[in-house]
Amino acid sequence: MTRLSDAELAELYVVAGALEAVAIAAAVRRAEPRDHEELGAVHARLEESMARARGEAHLETPDVTEPDLDEAADFHRLSRDSTR
Repeated sequence: MTRLSDAELAELYVVAGALEAVAIAAAVRRAEPRDHEELGAVHARLEESMARARGEAHLETPDVTEPDLDEAADFHRLSRDSTR
């Protein structure tokens, strides 16, 4: 098995970051009002969880899970129509 050097691994993170930025830009262009409402609700839940965590001696697991974010983002729906 081939191992990646630290430099190669760092380069992969740069490429992943660039791809993520392109994907987010495309999703934003295709977003509809309901998408903004759903993501606003997720953001509010994250803010509430972070505020509670700041008030405690230890960090708690946020109430928002990765599936919540995936569902709110609905990337499959947003990526279906590449003409918008």
